[in-house]
Amino acid sequence: MLKQYVRYFTDKVIEALNIGSVEMVNLNQNLLAPDFILIGMLEQEASMTIKLLEMSYPENKNLNNQILEKLLLTVFVESFILRKPHNNCEQL
Repeated sequence: MLKQYVRYFTDKVIEALNIGSVEMVNLNQNLLAPDFILIGMLEQEASMTIKLLEMSYPENKNLNNQILEKLLLTVFVESFILRKPHNNCEQL
């Protein structure tokens, strides 16, 4: 069903999905969950997510970086530890 709508996606959406898909595969997962898409959004150049974060705390770039690091760490840990690996992939 999603395939028929891909042509309407912006390049940024496709890039976020691609980055998220790579992370999903790297962590031996078989579900492209929102946390992987979030990783894709955060890793994009000129990411709106990053811009919103920077606008939230314009006076404190250190806080922006801490929030971003914590967010990425949380997403990776949740993806890696709390999800079952794909059945056909080796256990780490």
